[in-house]
Amino acid sequence: MTQSPDQQPLFPSASQRAIQQIVQFAEMANDLKEDDILDAIGTLFLIEKQTKAARRELVYDARRQGISWEKIGDSMNLSKQAVHRMYAENAPEPAEKDEEEE
Repeated sequence: MTQSPDQQPLFPSASQRAIQQIVQFAEMANDLKEDDILDAIGTLFLIEKQTKAARRELVYDARRQGISWEKIGDSMNLSKQAVHRMYAENAPEPAEKDEEEE
């Protein structure tokens, strides 16, 4: 089960450490020069764009494997309805029908 965003894990994953580093970097923006701030903004934009694409592909892979919208939503701390609205239009059909969705 996924932790709420305000809980600190005992052993942070690589992705959690990366997020912490990005937050720390943003907090020190007052000490950066204009060009460095603009470079950081552009870099974060590209990271966000690539992250969204990777998440979309993982959701599609999960659906191909028959993983339910509810489980996908739980992993994102979202309802199954919210995740369905976000991804169902282009999501592939699951290999097996979900019992809860029949």
